[in-house]
Amino acid sequence: MPEHIVHHIMSFLPTTSATRVSALSKNFNSAWLSFPVFDFDEALYEGVIGPSGDRTEFLDFVLASLKKRCPSDIYIQRFSLRVWAPEISDNRIQNSIRLAVDRNVNELVVEIQTFQNNYCRLPRTALQNARLLSVLKLSGFSFEFEDLIPCLNLVEDLSLDSCSVSANFMLSSAKLKDLKLGFCRGLEKIEIDALNLQFFSYSAYHEEQHPCEINLSHCKNLRSLTLEESTISDDWVEDHVSQLVLLRNLKLIACRNLHKIKISNRQLVSFELLGCEKLLKAKIEAPNLISFDYSGNIPDTTSPPKIILLCCTLAHAKLYLTTRKLTIYSFFNLRNFLTRFGHCKTLSLSLGSDQALIFPKEMREYLVHPLLDLRHMRVELHSLSSLTGLVDGLLWLAPNLETMFISVKAALKSLMLNLQFYKWSPRSEDHMIKKVKFVKYEGNNDEKMSMLNFFHEKAIRVEANSDH
Repeated sequence: MPEHIVHHIMSFLPTTSATRVSALSKNFNSAWLSFPVFDFDEALYEGVIGPSGDRTEFLDFVLASLKKRCPSDIYIQRFSLRVWAPEISDNRIQNSIRLAVDRNVNELVVEIQTFQNNYCRLPRTALQNARLLSVLKLSGFSFEFEDLIPCLNLVEDLSLDSCSVSANFMLSSAKLKDLKLGFCRGLEKIEIDALNLQFFSYSAYHEEQHPCEINLSHCKNLRSLTLEESTISDDWVEDHVSQLVLLRNLKLIACRNLHKIKISNRQLVSFELLGCEKLLKAKIEAPNLISFDYSGNIPDTTSPPKIILLCCTLAHAKLYLTTRKLTIYSFFNLRNFLTRFGHCKTLSLSLGSDQALIFPKEMREYLVHPLLDLRHMRVELHSLSSLTGLVDGLLWLAPNLETMFISVKAALKSLMLNLQFYKWSPRSEDHMIKKVKFVKYEGNNDEKMSMLNFFHEKAIRVEANSDH
């Protein structure tokens, strides 16, 4: 078998399994020694570490493997190392990185699981000899950004996660395409000038005392933007999103300084607005928006956020809603909030309990159905008190549904229900009969019988050849 074919097979195996393959024949052993991919994961090396649990043996194994299989004329395609926090003074991780860099590694991934902010120091010289590095992913290190600048100019995919870093991250790069900065301690300013950057993700360090300033105005080709627990302002969102004319995917998660945002972008197709607790209003002008996700609380005393969606192509809206207290006001607020989403093709609701969707009968008598035009609805719950009550409530919210899907995932009671509704005219258009089909049902038989009785009382005919 040709060596490149053996390398391709080994690329799908963890290092432990690839090592076993090398014992099958001399040809396989030769291919193993020249295999340019190194993937070391401490969690998979219990047999190497031994019952004593001495982690130093694992790091000795990593170094020994690199030295044995890394003659000077071998270029490393990928070096990946995942390890629990070693002693901070341990230099074998740094030596492994240097050895991989000296062999012109193309992809370098090192993840250290740290405890109590005990980061592993990355020396200034660790990456200075990088020549072909295109992917760099580091987790659990401490370093100064300035020390990485020479190699960062080579990188196309950069991920820094759970690291302790210098305050300012200022980078100008013609090659960078994907940048992730997650939970980096000490970061106060991010300024990126990367014309080819397409994906940017930032998650703030949860104990950070200082706000982090972000400037992406020079990243004109950005396609995807994710900001989590960022201190960005309403003006920042309006200015940046309108300038990023190629932006297609936007996520704003737990951004506590957002109150009234305005988004205008013709290319935006997906927008997630999650957990921004102080949000009062969001106006989204995105004619090509296809997907919108929102999570938040429906209050019982004040009005919920006002969501204005100016788009004509919205296919799917998913709402993750919480209700701390069920009162007449919370039902009224929920009804008004849902009216904003009646024009979408499919509406998904995720709530803790069905009680929030079972509107009191006295309210139904004088309120207009909020989702008259909705045809498809999905509901995900963590608890269920009454299946018939829930279906009745959903049919009041959206009386013209064609499909209804209900999923309940609870420790003591799980259920799945998929219904299809349609109208049938046996004689003329003036005499329409509403019918329902149980496409799928997984749950208690007594609840199904209650459902059948419910449809009978509502004069909704159950299709005779239902699957369940």
